[in-house]
Parts: sequence; C-alpha cells; structure tokens
Amino acid sequence: MATSIKLKVSKEDPTPTPEQLAAANAFAKDISRRKGLVNWQDKTVGDTIPKFVGSGMEAKLPPRTITDINQIPLSVKSLQWDDKMNVPYFEDDNGYIQYVHPNIFYSSRFNPNRGKPTDMLIAKK
Repeated sequence: MATSIKLKVSKEDPTPTPEQLAAANAFAKDISRRKGLVNWQDKTVGDTIPKFVGSGMEAKLPPRTITDINQIPLSVKSLQWDDKMNVPYFEDDNGYIQYVHPNIFYSSRFNPNRGKPTDMLIAKK
C-alpha cells in the first residue's frame, strides 16, 4: 500500500513529466528512510510534485534591516514590534525607525531571562 508524504503544494505545474515524478518519488523514499518511517519503500508523492514553501521571513525583511547586534547603539534598551511589517525596530537619535532582524529581538540582550534555568527566575524571599 503506497502512502504519500504531506507537504505544502503549489499547483503551478499540473502535469509533471514521468522523469520529474520518478525523481520526486526517489526523494520521498530517501526522506522516509532517513526519518526511519515504517514501509519507507512504499512512500510516493502521488501524481503531483510537491513544492517546498519556506517561511519567507528573510525575503520579507525591509531594506537596510540591521542584522548585526553590534550595530545597535548601547543606548537602545528595548525594541518595539512593528505589527504591519512583522519585524522589530527602534528609533535612533534622529527619530528615524531602524528595523532589526527578529533574531536580535529574541537575543539575551533584549530578553535578559532568555536561556536561564527556571530556578534562577523565581523570586527569592
């Protein structure tokens, strides 16, 4: 009994060639084998080729987004989140918005408790 691996599929190419299907089926079997799935030999993609869809976070970053934490002035103590652009930012000394990579927002500089054991976070009496 053949089963298919569920992936996000883009329906741009409705009729793949037999060579493309054979390559996609071989890829599905290889992934299934490496993941240790039962009956990996029977895994196929069906009659369509799945398209891998990334999160797109890197592509949606605004231009001139700061990606190095060392470029943020030490005077910046916190970052705000821009819901429209879905990225963090801070206002520089001139009042301009400077967008920051989300990994910096979650860093220990702006989240001082990040990565600490929970017993360190409990208030001592």
